[in-house]
Amino acid sequence: MKKTKTYKLWGAVKGTAVAIALGYFLVMPKDLKGQVVPFTLDPFSQPDIQITEGRLPTDYYGSGDADSSGFVDFEDYNAMVGGIQNDRSDVDGDGVPSTQNDRNILLDYIGGNRDILPGHWNHSNGIEKRDWVNKMIKRDPTDSNLGIPGVYDCGWFTRETYVNFHGAEDIENYLHYNKFVNPRNARFNIPVMEVVTRTTPLPPNLPGAHAINGVLVGPNDTTKYQANPTNFDHWFFFEPQTDGEVHPGDWSMNANEKVKIQWWGIPSGVSTNLNLVEFLLEDGNPNNYWVHPWMLTHDPNSPTSIVEENSLEKSVKSFKIGNPYPNPGNGFVNIPYKNNRFGKVTFEIYDMQGQLVDRISKNDIVAGENYFKYDFGKFASGIYNVVGTTIDGSIGAVRVIHLK
Repeated sequence: MKKTKTYKLWGAVKGTAVAIALGYFLVMPKDLKGQVVPFTLDPFSQPDIQITEGRLPTDYYGSGDADSSGFVDFEDYNAMVGGIQNDRSDVDGDGVPSTQNDRNILLDYIGGNRDILPGHWNHSNGIEKRDWVNKMIKRDPTDSNLGIPGVYDCGWFTRETYVNFHGAEDIENYLHYNKFVNPRNARFNIPVMEVVTRTTPLPPNLPGAHAINGVLVGPNDTTKYQANPTNFDHWFFFEPQTDGEVHPGDWSMNANEKVKIQWWGIPSGVSTNLNLVEFLLEDGNPNNYWVHPWMLTHDPNSPTSIVEENSLEKSVKSFKIGNPYPNPGNGFVNIPYKNNRFGKVTFEIYDMQGQLVDRISKNDIVAGENYFKYDFGKFASGIYNVVGTTIDGSIGAVRVIHLK
């Protein structure tokens, strides 16, 4: 996953003037990155829950950080094998933590055989995002809440879902926390928004206003970084009361109406719904749209953006172990690796029960291509995991098959 470090604010000067004129400075709180208004509204990226809640950056569903260390590494695999079960260890999102499939996926990620985990939203393609958000909707208990007209209605279903997925700053003070039934701020770490889909009554005299949730997923294919928030079809809309996907013409979305995708908050008791995008539907088709001048319209996670890596990507980007040879082998095995900086590298050898059987430190390793030669002849036949850790905490791993 990546988080934005620097990007341009489209129309910042114009937007600032408009904001002052409308008095937004009086009511807007800090956004999730701790910035005061005017700030960039970003429908693309996973919120920074470390800033939002002060929790570890890995403290969200499916992150892989089973041992709550703040890093995703081989110790998390050991924790899963040892029986630990929590949100973070449900890597495949099926609702059952630390299964064999969870462990296999995590091991492939740690070893560099896959670039991301299913929960790494920022770098998933449209198909993967649709699949993951569908799974997380089923994990969220908001749909089991009891609806009470005028007390806990569609708006509160939507807001509780928003908080559980997107997260919010100072939830206890700003967001009427006591109204929520099963809250867990930023539990799923997905940039879900509030969506108003109906403001005019439906016959015969059905309620007028209605709110659901939506999230930008991009095209329904394998391309990455192609999501466009002004493309109606790139949004995935769902009804938090039923967990079902919503399309124009459904009860939850009027086919001839404005659809408003919003940032939501209640700073200092003043309700603030700031529109990101408004679509005008005619016979179920988007005929026009309007974009908030502060909304980010280009994916900041794209490789063309200026970004900084966080701990979840160090294992892939900063240090990588190549294919051992010979493998299978019956004695000495050469393990190539690439390090991006000078310094110490520590190698640990684990058996398939997750037991540490040896640790070797290599000092003064130069940046670039290197190799580590190790004699497995002293061990019984089996599969062993070689885990390398650099001085900056970057991790790589590989499997070695030893046959006597």
